[in-house]
Amino acid sequence: MTDDEPPPLTRHHPEPLCPIASSGAPEGSHVWPADQRPFAPLLADHTPRATDIEADTRWLDAEPALKRLLRAAGAHALLAAPIMREGTVLGLLLLYRGETPAPFSHEDIALVEKVCAHTARCLDHASRFHREHTVALAIQNSLLPRQPPTGAALDIADLRLPGDESGGGWFDVMPLSGARTGLAVGQVTGFGVRTATTMGELRTAGRSLATLDLQPGELLARLSRTTATLARDRGAAQQEAGHLRAGCTYAEWDPLSCEVTVARAGGPEVLLVRPDGTIDTITTPEGPPLGGPAEPIPSVTAAVPPESLLILHTSGLTEDPAEVPGLLRRALDRLPDSGGVDPRALCDELSDLLTSHPRATEAQVLVCRVTAFPRERVATLALPDGPHAAEAARACCEQHLREWGLGEDIRFNGQLIVSEFAGNAVRHGSPPARLRLIFDQALTIEVSDTGGNAPLLRHAQEGDEGGRGLFIVSQLADRWGTRYENGGGKTIWAEVDTPEKRDEGEGGS
Repeated sequence: MTDDEPPPLTRHHPEPLCPIASSGAPEGSHVWPADQRPFAPLLADHTPRATDIEADTRWLDAEPALKRLLRAAGAHALLAAPIMREGTVLGLLLLYRGETPAPFSHEDIALVEKVCAHTARCLDHASRFHREHTVALAIQNSLLPRQPPTGAALDIADLRLPGDESGGGWFDVMPLSGARTGLAVGQVTGFGVRTATTMGELRTAGRSLATLDLQPGELLARLSRTTATLARDRGAAQQEAGHLRAGCTYAEWDPLSCEVTVARAGGPEVLLVRPDGTIDTITTPEGPPLGGPAEPIPSVTAAVPPESLLILHTSGLTEDPAEVPGLLRRALDRLPDSGGVDPRALCDELSDLLTSHPRATEAQVLVCRVTAFPRERVATLALPDGPHAAEAARACCEQHLREWGLGEDIRFNGQLIVSEFAGNAVRHGSPPARLRLIFDQALTIEVSDTGGNAPLLRHAQEGDEGGRGLFIVSQLADRWGTRYENGGGKTIWAEVDTPEKRDEGEGGS
Protein backbone atom coordinates (compact mmCIF):
# COMPACT_ATOMS: atom_id res chain seq x y z
CA MET A 1 0.00 0.00 0.00
CA THR A 2 1.36 3.43 -0.96
CA ASP A 3 1.08 6.56 1.18
CA ASP A 4 -1.66 7.94 -1.08
CA GLU A 5 -3.90 4.88 -0.83
CA PRO A 6 -6.64 4.85 1.82
CA PRO A 7 -6.70 2.05 4.43
CA PRO A 8 -9.21 -0.78 4.04
CA LEU A 9 -12.61 -0.13 5.59
CA THR A 10 -12.67 -3.31 7.69
CA ARG A 11 -10.28 -5.96 8.87
CA HIS A 12 -10.33 -9.56 7.74
CA HIS A 13 -9.78 -12.28 10.31
CA PRO A 14 -8.09 -14.37 11.49
CA GLU A 15 -5.88 -11.69 13.05
CA PRO A 16 -4.78 -11.18 16.64
CA LEU A 17 -7.20 -8.90 18.48
CA CYS A 18 -5.39 -6.22 20.46
CA PRO A 19 -6.84 -5.16 23.84
CA ILE A 20 -7.98 -1.52 23.89
CA ALA A 21 -9.77 -1.21 27.27
CA SER A 22 -10.35 -3.19 30.45
CA SER A 23 -11.94 -2.56 33.83
CA GLY A 24 -12.01 -4.82 36.86
CA ALA A 25 -10.36 -7.68 34.99
CA PRO A 26 -7.69 -9.78 36.72
CA GLU A 27 -4.23 -8.44 36.10
CA GLY A 28 -2.67 -10.02 33.03
CA SER A 29 -5.88 -11.60 31.72
CA HIS A 30 -6.32 -8.94 29.03
CA VAL A 31 -3.22 -10.19 27.23
CA TRP A 32 -4.93 -13.44 26.25
CA PRO A 33 -4.75 -13.90 22.43
CA ALA A 34 -8.44 -13.73 21.59
CA ASP A 35 -8.04 -15.31 18.14
CA GLN A 36 -6.80 -18.56 19.72
CA ARG A 37 -8.41 -21.02 22.16
CA PRO A 38 -10.76 -20.68 23.94
CA PHE A 39 -12.34 -17.86 21.85
CA ALA A 40 -11.72 -19.22 18.36
CA PRO A 41 -15.16 -20.99 18.19
CA LEU A 42 -16.85 -17.75 19.23
CA LEU A 43 -15.16 -15.83 16.41
CA ALA A 44 -16.08 -18.59 13.97
CA ASP A 45 -19.86 -18.83 14.56
CA HIS A 46 -20.38 -15.20 15.78
CA THR A 47 -22.64 -16.36 18.64
CA PRO A 48 -22.41 -14.87 22.17
CA ARG A 49 -21.54 -17.37 24.92
CA ALA A 50 -22.24 -17.32 28.65
CA THR A 51 -20.19 -19.86 30.62
CA ASP A 52 -20.17 -21.04 34.23
CA ILE A 53 -16.46 -21.27 34.91
CA GLU A 54 -16.82 -23.76 37.78
CA ALA A 55 -19.27 -26.06 35.97
CA ASP A 56 -17.90 -25.96 32.43
CA THR A 57 -14.20 -26.57 32.76
CA ARG A 58 -13.54 -28.42 29.52
CA TRP A 59 -11.90 -25.56 27.71
CA LEU A 60 -10.33 -24.12 30.87
CA ASP A 61 -8.63 -27.43 31.64
CA ALA A 62 -6.80 -27.00 28.33
CA GLU A 63 -5.74 -23.45 29.31
CA PRO A 64 -4.35 -23.71 32.87
CA ALA A 65 -2.79 -20.23 32.80
CA LEU A 66 -6.12 -18.54 32.10
CA LYS A 67 -7.85 -20.80 34.63
CA ARG A 68 -5.47 -19.67 37.38
CA LEU A 69 -5.98 -16.01 36.52
CA LEU A 70 -9.77 -16.26 36.61
CA ARG A 71 -9.88 -18.15 39.87
CA ALA A 72 -7.36 -15.80 41.46
CA ALA A 73 -9.71 -12.95 40.60
CA GLY A 74 -12.71 -14.80 42.02
CA ALA A 75 -14.55 -14.95 38.69
CA HIS A 76 -17.19 -17.65 38.36
CA ALA A 77 -18.99 -16.61 35.13
CA LEU A 78 -17.86 -15.44 31.71
CA LEU A 79 -19.86 -13.73 28.95
CA ALA A 80 -18.15 -13.31 25.58
CA ALA A 81 -19.75 -11.56 22.59
CA PRO A 82 -18.36 -10.58 19.19
CA ILE A 83 -18.49 -6.95 17.98
CA MET A 84 -19.57 -7.28 14.34
CA ARG A 85 -20.44 -5.06 11.41
CA GLU A 86 -21.68 -6.36 8.06
CA GLY A 87 -20.41 -9.87 8.72
CA THR A 88 -16.94 -8.81 9.82
CA VAL A 89 -15.64 -9.21 13.37
CA LEU A 90 -14.30 -5.87 14.59
CA GLY A 91 -13.62 -6.88 18.19
CA LEU A 92 -14.60 -8.98 21.18
CA LEU A 93 -16.33 -8.03 24.46
CA LEU A 94 -15.48 -10.15 27.52
CA LEU A 95 -17.39 -9.80 30.80
CA TYR A 96 -16.40 -11.60 34.01
CA ARG A 97 -18.61 -11.92 37.10
CA GLY A 98 -17.17 -12.64 40.54
CA GLU A 99 -18.85 -10.85 43.43
CA THR A 100 -22.44 -11.41 42.24
CA PRO A 101 -23.27 -15.12 42.61
CA ALA A 102 -25.91 -15.23 39.84
CA PRO A 103 -24.78 -16.40 36.38
CA PHE A 104 -25.28 -14.33 33.24
CA SER A 105 -28.92 -14.51 32.14
CA HIS A 106 -30.60 -14.31 28.72
CA GLU A 107 -31.47 -10.69 29.48
CA ASP A 108 -27.77 -10.00 30.07
CA ILE A 109 -26.93 -11.59 26.73
CA ALA A 110 -29.59 -9.52 24.92
CA LEU A 111 -28.30 -6.31 26.51
CA VAL A 112 -24.69 -7.14 25.60
CA GLU A 113 -25.74 -7.84 22.00
CA LYS A 114 -27.27 -4.34 21.80
CA VAL A 115 -24.12 -2.82 23.30
CA CYS A 116 -21.95 -4.69 20.80
CA ALA A 117 -24.17 -3.61 17.88
CA HIS A 118 -23.96 0.05 18.94
CA THR A 119 -20.19 -0.22 19.44
CA ALA A 120 -19.82 -1.79 16.00
CA ARG A 121 -21.69 1.13 14.40
CA CYS A 122 -19.44 3.61 16.19
CA LEU A 123 -16.30 1.75 15.10
CA ASP A 124 -17.56 1.54 11.53
CA HIS A 125 -18.34 5.27 11.47
CA ALA A 126 -14.89 6.03 12.84
CA SER A 127 -13.33 3.79 10.20
CA ARG A 128 -15.29 5.50 7.44
CA PHE A 129 -14.35 8.93 8.79
CA HIS A 130 -10.68 7.93 8.89
CA ARG A 131 -10.92 6.59 5.36
CA GLU A 132 -12.56 9.79 4.08
CA HIS A 133 -9.95 11.86 5.93
CA THR A 134 -7.15 9.87 4.29
CA VAL A 135 -8.77 10.13 0.85
CA ALA A 136 -9.23 13.89 1.31
CA LEU A 137 -5.55 14.33 2.20
CA ALA A 138 -4.54 12.24 -0.82
CA ILE A 139 -6.71 14.43 -3.07
CA GLN A 140 -5.31 17.58 -1.48
CA ASN A 141 -1.71 16.40 -1.97
CA SER A 142 -2.38 15.60 -5.62
CA LEU A 143 -3.87 19.06 -6.25
CA LEU A 144 -1.10 21.11 -4.62
CA PRO A 145 2.14 22.08 -6.39
CA ARG A 146 4.73 19.34 -6.21
CA GLN A 147 7.65 21.77 -6.28
CA PRO A 148 7.14 25.55 -6.12
CA PRO A 149 8.87 27.24 -9.07
CA THR A 150 11.81 29.49 -8.37
CA GLY A 151 13.31 32.28 -10.42
CA ALA A 152 16.24 34.64 -10.38
CA ALA A 153 14.58 36.75 -7.67
CA LEU A 154 12.63 34.27 -5.56
CA ASP A 155 13.36 31.36 -3.20
CA ILE A 156 10.27 29.61 -1.83
CA ALA A 157 9.42 26.98 0.79
CA ASP A 158 6.01 25.83 2.03
CA LEU A 159 4.75 24.17 5.19
CA ARG A 160 1.46 22.42 5.88
CA LEU A 161 0.44 21.61 9.44
CA PRO A 162 -2.39 19.04 9.55
CA GLY A 163 -5.36 19.42 11.88
CA ASP A 164 -8.62 17.73 12.77
CA GLU A 165 -10.16 19.54 9.81
CA SER A 166 -7.85 18.91 6.86
CA GLY A 167 -8.25 18.98 3.12
CA GLY A 168 -9.16 22.62 2.45
CA GLY A 169 -5.85 24.48 2.58
CA TRP A 170 -3.90 25.38 -0.53
CA PHE A 171 -1.06 27.52 -1.80
CA ASP A 172 0.13 28.42 -5.25
CA VAL A 173 3.12 30.08 -6.89
CA MET A 174 2.37 31.42 -10.38
CA PRO A 175 4.96 32.86 -12.76
CA LEU A 176 3.57 36.01 -14.35
CA SER A 177 4.67 38.20 -17.22
CA GLY A 178 7.44 40.72 -16.68
CA ALA A 179 9.38 38.44 -14.27
CA ARG A 180 6.63 38.91 -11.68
CA THR A 181 5.30 36.10 -9.46
CA GLY A 182 1.84 35.56 -8.00
CA LEU A 183 1.69 34.08 -4.48
CA ALA A 184 -1.56 32.69 -3.10
CA VAL A 185 -2.55 31.02 0.17
CA GLY A 186 -6.15 30.03 0.84
CA GLN A 187 -8.38 27.90 3.01
CA VAL A 188 -11.77 26.27 2.46
CA THR A 189 -13.46 25.73 5.81
CA GLY A 190 -14.39 22.13 6.53
CA PHE A 191 -12.88 18.72 5.94
CA GLY A 192 -13.38 15.65 3.82
CA VAL A 193 -13.43 14.83 0.14
CA ARG A 194 -15.87 17.57 -0.85
CA THR A 195 -13.76 20.23 0.86
CA ALA A 196 -10.61 18.92 -0.85
CA THR A 197 -12.23 18.93 -4.29
CA THR A 198 -13.60 22.44 -3.71
CA MET A 199 -10.10 23.56 -2.75
CA GLY A 200 -8.81 22.11 -6.02
CA GLU A 201 -11.48 23.94 -8.00
CA LEU A 202 -10.65 27.28 -6.36
CA ARG A 203 -6.91 26.82 -6.83
CA THR A 204 -7.41 25.97 -10.51
CA ALA A 205 -9.73 28.96 -10.98
CA GLY A 206 -7.23 31.29 -9.30
CA ARG A 207 -4.41 29.98 -11.45
CA SER A 208 -6.49 30.51 -14.60
CA LEU A 209 -7.37 34.06 -13.55
CA ALA A 210 -3.68 34.82 -12.93
CA THR A 211 -2.93 34.18 -16.62
CA LEU A 212 -5.19 37.14 -17.47
CA ASP A 213 -2.71 39.56 -15.81
CA LEU A 214 -5.38 40.90 -13.46
CA GLN A 215 -4.58 43.17 -10.55
CA PRO A 216 -4.65 41.28 -7.21
CA GLY A 217 -7.88 42.91 -6.03
CA GLU A 218 -9.62 42.19 -9.33
CA LEU A 219 -8.34 38.61 -9.33
CA LEU A 220 -9.79 37.94 -5.87
CA ALA A 221 -13.06 39.64 -6.80
CA ARG A 222 -13.49 37.30 -9.75
CA LEU A 223 -12.43 34.30 -7.67
CA SER A 224 -15.08 35.31 -5.13
CA ARG A 225 -17.74 35.24 -7.83
CA THR A 226 -16.52 31.80 -8.88
CA THR A 227 -16.80 30.66 -5.26
CA ALA A 228 -20.38 31.91 -5.07
CA THR A 229 -21.21 29.97 -8.24
CA LEU A 230 -19.66 26.80 -6.79
CA ALA A 231 -21.69 27.29 -3.60
CA ARG A 232 -24.94 27.60 -5.55
CA ASP A 233 -24.15 24.55 -7.66
CA ARG A 234 -23.20 22.54 -4.60
CA GLY A 235 -26.35 23.62 -2.77
CA ALA A 236 -28.54 22.64 -5.72
CA ALA A 237 -26.89 19.21 -5.91
CA GLN A 238 -27.14 18.59 -2.15
CA GLN A 239 -30.56 20.23 -1.52
CA GLU A 240 -28.96 22.51 1.04
CA ALA A 241 -28.19 26.19 1.46
CA GLY A 242 -24.94 25.85 -0.43
CA HIS A 243 -23.02 27.93 2.10
CA LEU A 244 -19.30 27.82 1.33
CA ARG A 245 -16.74 29.59 3.49
CA ALA A 246 -13.31 30.26 2.03
CA GLY A 247 -10.59 32.87 2.33
CA CYS A 248 -7.53 33.77 0.30
CA THR A 249 -4.55 36.12 0.44
CA TYR A 250 -2.92 36.98 -2.87
CA ALA A 251 0.36 38.84 -3.37
CA GLU A 252 2.15 39.85 -6.55
CA TRP A 253 5.93 40.29 -6.33
CA ASP A 254 7.69 42.50 -8.87
CA PRO A 255 11.49 42.08 -8.64
CA LEU A 256 12.17 44.93 -11.06
CA SER A 257 10.52 47.58 -8.90
CA CYS A 258 11.05 45.62 -5.62
CA GLU A 259 7.39 46.08 -4.75
CA VAL A 260 4.67 43.70 -3.63
CA THR A 261 0.95 44.25 -4.19
CA VAL A 262 -1.33 42.46 -1.72
CA ALA A 263 -5.08 41.85 -1.60
CA ARG A 264 -7.06 39.88 0.97
CA ALA A 265 -10.44 38.15 0.75
CA GLY A 266 -10.99 36.84 4.26
CA GLY A 267 -7.35 35.85 4.65
CA PRO A 268 -4.67 37.00 7.13
CA GLU A 269 -2.26 39.82 6.39
CA VAL A 270 1.14 39.20 4.82
CA LEU A 271 4.13 39.38 7.15
CA LEU A 272 7.41 41.02 6.12
CA VAL A 273 10.74 40.10 7.70
CA ARG A 274 13.32 42.73 6.76
CA PRO A 275 17.03 41.91 6.28
CA ASP A 276 17.81 43.34 9.75
CA GLY A 277 15.35 40.87 11.33
CA THR A 278 12.53 43.28 12.13
CA ILE A 279 9.04 41.92 11.54
CA ASP A 280 6.33 44.11 9.98
CA THR A 281 2.84 43.54 8.71
CA ILE A 282 1.87 44.73 5.23
CA THR A 283 -1.32 46.41 6.37
CA THR A 284 -4.01 45.63 3.83
CA PRO A 285 -7.76 46.30 4.10
CA GLU A 286 -9.62 43.00 4.42
CA GLY A 287 -12.16 42.33 1.72
CA PRO A 288 -15.16 40.02 2.18
CA PRO A 289 -14.40 36.29 2.18
CA LEU A 290 -14.59 34.36 -1.06
CA GLY A 291 -18.20 33.86 -2.07
CA GLY A 292 -19.30 36.80 0.09
CA PRO A 293 -20.88 40.10 -0.97
CA ALA A 294 -19.94 41.34 -4.42
CA GLU A 295 -17.79 44.22 -3.23
CA PRO A 296 -14.53 45.64 -4.60
CA ILE A 297 -11.50 44.11 -2.93
CA PRO A 298 -8.81 46.75 -2.28
CA SER A 299 -5.11 46.12 -2.76
CA VAL A 300 -2.01 47.76 -1.32
CA THR A 301 1.44 48.16 -2.91
CA ALA A 302 4.46 48.29 -0.61
CA ALA A 303 8.20 48.58 -1.18
CA VAL A 304 10.15 45.52 -0.03
CA PRO A 305 13.91 45.61 0.58
CA PRO A 306 15.85 42.89 -1.25
CA GLU A 307 16.71 39.80 0.85
CA SER A 308 13.50 40.19 2.83
CA LEU A 309 11.02 37.43 3.59
CA LEU A 310 7.37 37.53 2.57
CA ILE A 311 5.26 35.16 4.66
CA LEU A 312 1.71 34.21 3.69
CA HIS A 313 -0.34 31.90 5.89
CA THR A 314 -3.87 30.74 6.63
CA SER A 315 -5.85 31.70 9.70
CA GLY A 316 -5.36 28.29 11.36
CA LEU A 317 -1.70 28.94 12.18
CA THR A 318 -2.56 30.22 15.69
CA GLU A 319 -5.81 30.72 17.59
CA ASP A 320 -5.05 34.43 18.03
CA PRO A 321 -3.75 36.24 14.90
CA ALA A 322 -1.87 38.66 17.17
CA GLU A 323 0.37 35.76 18.26
CA VAL A 324 1.75 35.11 14.77
CA PRO A 325 4.55 37.74 14.81
CA GLY A 326 5.75 36.44 18.20
CA LEU A 327 5.72 32.88 16.92
CA LEU A 328 7.71 33.96 13.89
CA ARG A 329 10.18 35.81 16.13
CA ARG A 330 10.82 32.65 18.18
CA ALA A 331 11.37 30.61 15.01
CA LEU A 332 13.80 33.18 13.62
CA ASP A 333 15.75 33.32 16.89
CA ARG A 334 16.34 29.58 16.70
CA LEU A 335 18.06 29.87 13.32
CA PRO A 336 21.85 30.31 13.08
CA ASP A 337 22.97 33.86 12.32
CA SER A 338 24.56 33.17 8.94
CA GLY A 339 23.72 36.38 7.13
CA GLY A 340 20.50 35.19 5.50
CA VAL A 341 17.40 33.16 6.34
CA ASP A 342 16.81 29.95 4.44
CA PRO A 343 13.02 29.63 3.86
CA ARG A 344 13.19 25.85 4.29
CA ALA A 345 15.02 26.14 7.60
CA LEU A 346 12.42 28.64 8.84
CA CYS A 347 9.62 26.26 7.88
CA ASP A 348 11.37 23.49 9.82
CA GLU A 349 11.59 25.66 12.94
CA LEU A 350 7.93 26.67 12.66
CA SER A 351 7.02 23.00 12.34
CA ASP A 352 9.00 22.12 15.48
CA LEU A 353 7.27 24.88 17.43
CA LEU A 354 3.76 24.00 16.30
CA THR A 355 3.46 20.26 15.71
CA SER A 356 3.53 19.44 19.43
CA HIS A 357 0.20 21.26 19.91
CA PRO A 358 -2.98 19.74 18.41
CA ARG A 359 -4.97 22.10 16.19
CA ALA A 360 -8.58 22.14 15.08
CA THR A 361 -7.88 23.23 11.50
CA GLU A 362 -4.87 22.73 9.31
CA ALA A 363 -2.49 25.59 8.57
CA GLN A 364 -0.65 26.46 5.37
CA VAL A 365 2.47 28.64 5.35
CA LEU A 366 4.37 30.02 2.36
CA VAL A 367 7.80 31.60 2.97
CA CYS A 368 9.39 33.56 0.12
CA ARG A 369 12.82 35.18 0.16
CA VAL A 370 12.87 37.96 -2.42
CA THR A 371 15.80 39.58 -4.17
CA ALA A 372 16.12 42.31 -6.76
CA PHE A 373 16.22 41.29 -10.38
CA PRO A 374 19.70 41.62 -11.95
CA ARG A 375 19.81 44.99 -13.68
CA GLU A 376 22.22 43.74 -16.32
CA ARG A 377 19.45 41.45 -17.57
CA VAL A 378 16.97 44.26 -18.21
CA ALA A 379 17.04 46.70 -21.14
CA THR A 380 14.62 49.57 -21.82
CA LEU A 381 14.21 51.93 -24.76
CA ALA A 382 11.85 54.85 -25.36
CA LEU A 383 10.48 54.24 -28.85
CA PRO A 384 10.19 57.13 -31.31
CA ASP A 385 6.69 58.08 -32.38
CA GLY A 386 6.76 57.31 -36.08
CA PRO A 387 7.83 54.82 -38.74
CA HIS A 388 11.31 54.42 -37.21
CA ALA A 389 9.94 52.78 -34.03
CA ALA A 390 10.22 49.24 -35.38
CA GLU A 391 13.76 49.84 -36.65
CA ALA A 392 14.90 51.18 -33.26
CA ALA A 393 13.25 48.27 -31.47
CA ARG A 394 14.99 45.70 -33.70
CA ALA A 395 18.40 47.32 -33.18
CA CYS A 396 17.97 47.37 -29.40
CA CYS A 397 16.81 43.77 -29.40
CA GLU A 398 19.71 42.54 -31.51
CA GLN A 399 22.29 44.35 -29.39
CA HIS A 400 21.17 43.10 -26.00
CA LEU A 401 20.35 39.56 -27.09
CA ARG A 402 23.90 39.25 -28.39
CA GLU A 403 25.26 40.60 -25.10
CA TRP A 404 23.21 38.00 -23.21
CA GLY A 405 24.61 35.22 -25.36
CA LEU A 406 21.31 34.11 -26.87
CA GLY A 407 21.35 32.04 -30.03
CA GLU A 408 20.58 33.12 -33.56
CA ASP A 409 17.10 31.53 -33.56
CA ILE A 410 15.98 33.48 -30.49
CA ARG A 411 17.51 36.70 -31.86
CA PHE A 412 15.68 36.26 -35.17
CA ASN A 413 12.35 35.51 -33.47
CA GLY A 414 12.87 38.37 -31.03
CA GLN A 415 13.39 40.91 -33.83
CA LEU A 416 10.21 39.79 -35.58
CA ILE A 417 8.22 40.07 -32.36
CA VAL A 418 9.51 43.55 -31.42
CA SER A 419 8.83 44.76 -34.96
CA GLU A 420 5.19 43.70 -34.70
CA PHE A 421 4.73 45.09 -31.19
CA ALA A 422 6.38 48.42 -32.05
CA GLY A 423 4.32 48.75 -35.25
CA ASN A 424 1.09 48.06 -33.32
CA ALA A 425 2.01 50.68 -30.69
CA VAL A 426 2.55 53.32 -33.40
CA ARG A 427 -0.54 52.47 -35.47
CA HIS A 428 -3.09 51.60 -32.77
CA GLY A 429 -1.66 52.88 -29.47
CA SER A 430 -0.98 56.26 -27.92
CA PRO A 431 2.47 57.73 -27.32
CA PRO A 432 4.78 57.57 -25.55
CA ALA A 433 5.76 53.94 -26.20
CA ARG A 434 8.49 51.98 -24.46
CA LEU A 435 10.33 48.74 -25.15
CA ARG A 436 11.57 46.53 -22.31
CA LEU A 437 13.58 43.32 -22.62
CA ILE A 438 13.95 40.92 -19.66
CA PHE A 439 16.16 37.84 -19.67
CA ASP A 440 15.50 35.32 -16.91
CA GLN A 441 14.62 31.70 -17.60
CA ALA A 442 13.02 33.00 -20.78
CA LEU A 443 13.32 36.11 -22.92
CA THR A 444 10.46 38.54 -22.27
CA ILE A 445 9.66 41.26 -24.80
CA GLU A 446 7.32 44.07 -23.71
CA VAL A 447 6.05 47.15 -25.50
CA SER A 448 3.99 49.61 -23.45
CA ASP A 449 1.95 52.63 -24.50
CA THR A 450 -0.75 54.82 -22.95
CA GLY A 451 -3.59 53.54 -25.13
CA GLY A 452 -6.35 51.31 -23.83
CA ASN A 453 -7.11 49.18 -26.88
CA ALA A 454 -5.82 45.63 -26.59
CA PRO A 455 -4.76 43.85 -29.80
CA LEU A 456 -6.77 40.83 -30.94
CA LEU A 457 -5.49 37.73 -32.64
CA ARG A 458 -7.03 37.49 -36.14
CA HIS A 459 -6.93 34.93 -38.88
CA ALA A 460 -6.43 36.92 -42.06
CA GLN A 461 -8.05 35.83 -45.32
CA GLU A 462 -6.00 35.24 -48.49
CA GLY A 463 -6.80 38.67 -49.91
CA ASP A 464 -6.09 40.62 -46.71
CA GLU A 465 -2.95 42.74 -46.68
CA GLY A 466 -2.69 42.84 -42.88
CA GLY A 467 -3.96 41.06 -39.80
CA ARG A 468 -1.25 38.40 -39.63
CA GLY A 469 1.13 40.11 -37.21
CA LEU A 470 -0.18 38.71 -33.92
CA PHE A 471 -0.73 35.34 -35.51
CA ILE A 472 2.97 35.25 -36.36
CA VAL A 473 3.80 36.34 -32.80
CA SER A 474 1.66 33.51 -31.41
CA GLN A 475 3.66 31.04 -33.49
CA LEU A 476 7.08 32.41 -32.55
CA ALA A 477 6.45 32.99 -28.82
CA ASP A 478 5.79 30.36 -26.18
CA ARG A 479 3.40 32.73 -24.37
CA TRP A 480 1.99 36.17 -25.07
CA GLY A 481 -0.69 38.49 -23.75
CA THR A 482 -1.76 41.96 -22.69
CA ARG A 483 -1.91 43.52 -19.25
CA TYR A 484 -3.26 46.87 -18.14
CA GLU A 485 -1.13 49.04 -15.87
CA ASN A 486 -2.23 50.77 -12.66
CA GLY A 487 -1.40 54.23 -13.97
CA GLY A 488 -3.24 53.65 -17.25
CA GLY A 489 -2.17 52.26 -20.59
CA LYS A 490 -1.30 48.72 -21.51
CA THR A 491 1.66 46.42 -22.09
CA ILE A 492 1.82 43.79 -24.82
CA TRP A 493 4.27 41.05 -23.90
CA ALA A 494 5.65 37.82 -25.29
CA GLU A 495 7.95 35.17 -23.82
CA VAL A 496 10.38 33.00 -25.78
CA ASP A 497 11.85 30.08 -23.86
CA THR A 498 15.56 29.37 -24.05
CA PRO A 499 16.61 25.89 -25.23
CA GLU A 500 17.64 25.08 -21.65
CA LYS A 501 14.17 25.82 -20.33
CA ARG A 502 12.53 23.81 -23.09
CA ASP A 503 14.76 20.84 -22.28
CA GLU A 504 13.92 21.24 -18.59
CA GLY A 505 10.21 21.26 -19.36
CA GLU A 506 10.45 18.16 -21.52
CA GLY A 507 12.45 16.37 -18.83
CA GLY A 508 9.88 17.30 -16.19
CA SER A 509 7.00 15.94 -18.25
